[in-house]
Amino acid sequence: MRRYQATPTCPQRNRPRTGLPARHAPPVVHIDLLFSSDLQRATQTAHILAAGRELLLQTDPRLRELHFGVLEGHTFDEGLTLWPEMIRAWVLTTTGPRRR
Repeated sequence: MRRYQATPTCPQRNRPRTGLPARHAPPVVHIDLLFSSDLQRATQTAHILAAGRELLLQTDPRLRELHFGVLEGHTFDEGLTLWPEMIRAWVLTTTGPRRR
């Protein structure tokens, strides 16, 4: 089951980022510009990708992860059990019929 986990201030597993292992390295492509959210984890990853290249890093808060409030760490089904009215309202306003 997938859990809602996108807390922007939460460090990812508290381990240092040292770069990508060779098997995970992206294919060789030409890159002129990197875009990242302005959150620390995202900019750290962007700096790793930019290492050894002359790339401009452009940060934008609109690229931030979503924050799911009380749903953080819970599955959708758990949220439906714990907060049924909130989940129903969320689903109806984001995927349900639109009223004019």
